[in-house]
Amino acid sequence: MSLRRGPVPRSTAQDVHRSMDFVHDQLTNGRTSWVLQVIDQWTRESVLVEAGLSLSGQEVAKAPDRVSWVRKLPKAITVDYRTEFTSKALDQ
Repeated sequence: MSLRRGPVPRSTAQDVHRSMDFVHDQLTNGRTSWVLQVIDQWTRESVLVEAGLSLSGQEVAKAPDRVSWVRKLPKAITVDYRTEFTSKALDQ
């Protein structure tokens, strides 16, 4: 499981610090839909939005790479401690 790896750097400019979180809702057929959002903490801009009926740990772990095609990688990415972000793929 992921551990806190020290204090989160304060965002002082664009692309220094991002946050990742999930939004989810239940469809009329009972299935859950998920949306992964990656937000730049300085500009509050949503730099990635991915939706699906399921998003694996590997897909979530590759999200920063997909953003890096158009933006530089941040110094820190903050996620919460809920089970959505608990996986071996993210730890690696």
